[in-house]
Amino acid sequence: MGEPNIVSLAPKPDESRKPSKVLVEWLEETLSLAKKGEIQGIAGAVRFHDGSAAYHIMGMAGGFTVQGAMATALHILSENNLED
Repeated sequence: MGEPNIVSLAPKPDESRKPSKVLVEWLEETLSLAKKGEIQGIAGAVRFHDGSAAYHIMGMAGGFTVQGAMATALHILSENNLED
């Protein structure tokens, strides 16, 4: 058996660091809702320009409703990754 030909699973770094307009708009709206008390907690993952990632769980983000939303997001993300 030959050696696997996998160089990296990480996406190439985005050295331009150009902001994502849709992401900034979503974050601003989410912050506004949090300041009004509409959003009580958040759980999610972020991707940095260098291809690395991190997760965050803040506020009241427990419970099966949030867990179900995260499972749905993971499923959709997996489908999107398979399409790329």
